[in-house]
Amino acid sequence: MSPHMVTEEQRQVLRALQSDLSCEARPFRELAGKVGLTEARFLEVARELKRSGIIRRFGALVAPGRAGLAANALVVWRVSEGEVGRVGRIFSGSRHVSHCYERRPLPDFEYNVYTMVHAGDVQERDRIVAALSEETGCREYVVLATKRELKRSDPAYW
Repeated sequence: MSPHMVTEEQRQVLRALQSDLSCEARPFRELAGKVGLTEARFLEVARELKRSGIIRRFGALVAPGRAGLAANALVVWRVSEGEVGRVGRIFSGSRHVSHCYERRPLPDFEYNVYTMVHAGDVQERDRIVAALSEETGCREYVVLATKRELKRSDPAYW
């Protein structure tokens, strides 16, 4: 859909959806109020935008440190090609894993499954990784601990 087909009301909802959500039971009510809509109308417009394909997906980024998750790591795994689907389902089903990707292994770095693991402290993180290894049978992995979080900036379209 071309930009000229977006109504002003839709534009306002899109702008609002790009802002941070407040940490409350009904965060869309606050966004709706900022653009002069009822919560019901705001959500209706958001659903229309999703159905039309203007919004492809809606997600939230959690600041791990602010959520009490101080020990985060990218864990890279060497998984046999035939096991990637099974192992990926287990990893992505873990509440401690926020991201799970398959990547083409490199000649000098033969790890093909990447996960982001979050925990409150290093010992907990290491227990989580060990449990994932045990559950999946994947014994070849490297834990790349997060040293610091770099600034994130989300794209703004409207």
